[in-house]
Amino acid sequence: MKKIILFILLLFTVHGHAQNGIEKYLAFETALENRIKTIIKPFDAKAQIFTKVKVKEVKTVLPGLSGDQDASFLLSGLEGSFSQDTIDAVEVAVISELDPFPVEILDRVKALLDQKQINLNVTVTKPSAQMALLLEQPTTVEKFFEAWNHSNYRFALIAGAIGLLGWLITATVWMIALFPAQMKKTAEKIESGLTSIGRAAENLALGSSSQIRDVSPEQPKQLSESRSTNSQDAYTVALRELPSEAILAVFTDAYWCEEDQYAAWMWANSASSQRCYLAEKWPILAEYLGTLDNVTPSVAAYHMHPCYLAPLELNHIDQSDLAKLIEHQPAAYKLLSPLRQEKLPVSLQNRLDWLTTATMDRKKFEIPNQASQARQLRQTPLGIQSISTEDENFIWENVDRIPQHLVSSIPSLVWFARLEVRDRSEILSRMSAQDIADAMIGTEPLLASVKECLPEKKSALVESYLTKTSPSRYSPGFQYIMKQALTKQPFIAEDDRAA
Repeated sequence: MKKIILFILLLFTVHGHAQNGIEKYLAFETALENRIKTIIKPFDAKAQIFTKVKVKEVKTVLPGLSGDQDASFLLSGLEGSFSQDTIDAVEVAVISELDPFPVEILDRVKALLDQKQINLNVTVTKPSAQMALLLEQPTTVEKFFEAWNHSNYRFALIAGAIGLLGWLITATVWMIALFPAQMKKTAEKIESGLTSIGRAAENLALGSSSQIRDVSPEQPKQLSESRSTNSQDAYTVALRELPSEAILAVFTDAYWCEEDQYAAWMWANSASSQRCYLAEKWPILAEYLGTLDNVTPSVAAYHMHPCYLAPLELNHIDQSDLAKLIEHQPAAYKLLSPLRQEKLPVSLQNRLDWLTTATMDRKKFEIPNQASQARQLRQTPLGIQSISTEDENFIWENVDRIPQHLVSSIPSLVWFARLEVRDRSEILSRMSAQDIADAMIGTEPLLASVKECLPEKKSALVESYLTKTSPSRYSPGFQYIMKQALTKQPFIAEDDRAA
């Protein structure tokens, strides 16, 4: 009896320990593959990405056996708690039609694990080599027997089989119990249907003009949603069929007219060849895409206008300069795209006058080569998670070099230390000693800016908590100090403070 109890305890202990490692392994591999897809997919939507994380093997000796017994064997990192130290290498296989494949994309992928010092190998192949690549992967049967050879998985499969058998028995009993009642309901439905058919036949025989067809209240809503989906599909098809020059024209039109939601939709639904053309011909594309990450895409029909079949070369001219250009050449107003016309900063009187002017020959439209000044775009925050001592010293000595829109994304007590003593004391007075201790992370001058604003008793209490806690930039206390300090920075705009 004792052996059986020990066997059951061993079963649950080993299985739970291994399952924990496997779950962390799968979560890491899935997250890494999704991150790589977000880098590659915008440039090649048809690209296939396969990620394999290889773990180290560890030699282990079974406890409780004598030294003269050969009880040592190899375990993978999945048998225990999976972590960064158990990773041996990461293999990434990319199947892409791009030829050549952009080196910048490969560098961004390889840089994902540079800080973690994990070897990441990327292999790019053509679609013709896809089958050969897939054949190298172990089959489902091979994976099953490989898993079966591990006692952990064997125990898990046996327990799962027992659970499945119990579920089947319960479901069978439930179906037997409810079968008579279900049969009765089915018979009532059949009888009701026959009655409706009989009445319909009688109405037809009497020449009734009433319609027999019953319409569900949900059908109009479903029809409307279906039409909306079909309309969006038509927009997408029309977008993907645009020539390269046309996609550049409509995309830059959206940029200069500040139709960022429409631009985000076009980028998400354009073909990979169109994206590559934009990246090649439009130097500021990467900067503009950085501002579209937090923009909700919105579809529009501007790209379906015939003007984009032979677009004007206005990719480098903003709306303000374009309005001045049309004032000197009013006959060219009708040559503009509807999007450019709608967003042109001119009066209604000018629009009416230009509409009555005869359209000029597009070859006579004189377009200057001088480019307009680029838009002032709001950049995406840096997303910094850790700051070194050198970083904080650099920030402290070069505050004026930090762009205003990036201040809120740099978690540091520098912003707190720049405040007047009165403002710092007011912030700390609303915090407990425990929260202040949790926020005490940074260089000595920054920590001194906190200590000098604390009363003697509260300062001693904070010092006491520091011996028992580990300060963190993610702690509620640090986040509170950061938020309050940013609201008092004189050079930060209101929208940056809200961020």
